[in-house]
Amino acid sequence: MNITCSQCGGKHDFDRGVSFFVCDFCGSSLIVRNDRAFQCFFMTHVRNDRWARGSLRYRLVRDGVPPKPEGFTVSYRYFPFWYVSLENGDERTMPAAATPHTELARVSCPLAELRYLSKQEFTPENFIMPAIVPDFGSSGDRAVHSVHLVFLPVYFMKFSIDGVSHRASVLGDFPRVYSDTLPRAEQKRGIHPLSVIYITAFFTLAILGWAISSSPFPVKAVLMAGATIFFIAISRFFVKA
Repeated sequence: MNITCSQCGGKHDFDRGVSFFVCDFCGSSLIVRNDRAFQCFFMTHVRNDRWARGSLRYRLVRDGVPPKPEGFTVSYRYFPFWYVSLENGDERTMPAAATPHTELARVSCPLAELRYLSKQEFTPENFIMPAIVPDFGSSGDRAVHSVHLVFLPVYFMKFSIDGVSHRASVLGDFPRVYSDTLPRAEQKRGIHPLSVIYITAFFTLAILGWAISSSPFPVKAVLMAGATIFFIAISRFFVKA
């Protein structure tokens, strides 16, 4: 089978059993899908499961969920994305394989972090091969200028909270957590804590003003101390709430 390099147009005799090769003419890394060669890049990253788990804990705390995941497991692989450049200058990134998280469709491609993938770095067990190859002839009414395949390092995590199973993904070097199943704490209804603090501060100042203007010194001291303690106690209670 003959394959044409998408970067330089060089012709190659290609074995159908091979999915990755490097162009002999321009050195481009190429992935073959549907009898087409796509120039591919990847982002280097040093695996750190502890960092990924910390990113998940931060997300849970931010959403008001007690960060106590159970049965936590993590797998780490390079996930494929199509990076499409349109003639009008727009750019699009879309998953090139099935993913449990629709949020991954909103990944922004870190162009400054990408580089060519070498034969030594490409290991089939660590790279998820593209299974989705859309028709790149056009995107709506806009012509496609170029299509590249980008492999980004992704931590795939499974865990449970209160007996309910959840899945989440973290993109290497970026602490954002992608998930469609993470729980969120129910929002408490009532008076906003800041409103309570402002009202408390108003009455505290009123008491202090009255105490300073019309009371003997011992009474002033007691009233000022009491008002200060009252303000601090109310503020701390509602901030924690």
